[in-house]
Amino acid sequence: MFNNLIKILPIQYIYSDSKFSVSVYIYYTNLLLNLFVLNKHQNLRFKMLSTISCIDFPELENRFEIIYTLMSLDFPLILNIKTKISEFIYINSCSIYFKNAVWLEREIWDMFGVYFVNNFDLRRILTDYGFPYHPLRKTFPLQGYIQIYYNFVTKHISYSENQFSQVKSLKSLNSVWNKVI
Repeated sequence: MFNNLIKILPIQYIYSDSKFSVSVYIYYTNLLLNLFVLNKHQNLRFKMLSTISCIDFPELENRFEIIYTLMSLDFPLILNIKTKISEFIYINSCSIYFKNAVWLEREIWDMFGVYFVNNFDLRRILTDYGFPYHPLRKTFPLQGYIQIYYNFVTKHISYSENQFSQVKSLKSLNSVWNKVI
């Protein structure tokens, strides 16, 4: 059944992990076309978007890999649609085909900074609205120098410098992270 997908859809390549799970790589510009055909095709009927995931590879030019997991309610099939984009490219929202994509795209926007065009409710969901960073990017600093806490005695927000009790370990000179950070 999946062998005919390459004939009807603009797909880079396709591979299968198991009998009922297939992964497809596409260009990000063909995302909406692929989702439309997979949703409406009579023999496939992928009516349910299970999740949208994002993986950050900071050493690559197209650093974000976005994975759409579709499930068919009529057949025991799971399809992973994968696409790669850079941090400067906008990707089309699939919320016109799957209503739950609004929430999932908001999460990816907040955590990774991937912008989805035509998402009508793209705002912060897990961090504060004024927060300028995206915490799940690999280049996000894990440790700061200032600690913010609420002082219950004075009933104000207080700031103090972090006290590091252990020495930082040395990074290896050949590490990929030395080039990124």
